[in-house]
Amino acid sequence: MLKSCSTGENSIYYNAGFKSYEITKCKTEAESWSEQSRYLLRRVKISHKVLRWLTTVFIEVSKEQGKVVRRWKTKDYFSEFFCTLKNNENVRYISFIAIQGQNIAVIITPETTFRGGWGNIAHKIAKFIYEPERIQEQQQVSTKKLESSYKDAFKSSRWMTESTKKAKIQNRASGIKISGEMKTSDRDLMNRCIADKFQHGSSGMPQLDDVRRWASNT
Repeated sequence: MLKSCSTGENSIYYNAGFKSYEITKCKTEAESWSEQSRYLLRRVKISHKVLRWLTTVFIEVSKEQGKVVRRWKTKDYFSEFFCTLKNNENVRYISFIAIQGQNIAVIITPETTFRGGWGNIAHKIAKFIYEPERIQEQQQVSTKKLESSYKDAFKSSRWMTESTKKAKIQNRASGIKISGEMKTSDRDLMNRCIADKFQHGSSGMPQLDDVRRWASNT
């Protein structure tokens, strides 16, 4: 049975079999992954990239059924990492081996339940990896300040008429009031457009050919 808890955003804990595991974010772009039982403590430091790869392996190996042996391998700079699905009389387990220069570390992760796979562990690790990134992106979007007010945007609109440019725009508590010069000229947008209406006898919306024929005869 998998038991899990978390302490803040920098660490997660989970149990598999009779052992406990901890993943902690370090100050550098790496995570510390440890395995602990009553008489044993193993620890390895892996990069964010390798932890993502490990999550993918956990998900893929959970699809396997029966007593099979499978192997995975990846590299990160000068380090090599291996994952192997193994079996004993009682349970299946994943052996993770990290070869980092002269240092070799091993983490053994058994299934949480019989033939239950490692999907629940992978889901917890994936949430630990990706959730802070998603929250940070949302905060950046929600806290972004507008660089200009509605009044400034209204004045710089590409569809403004000459009369609007001469008009006075006042900010009030009830809204924006526009007053002053409202005379139109030939340079105004509406005076540069052709406006008319079709006969009431026509049924339905006019087609593009009808509009073109009407415009050419106007």
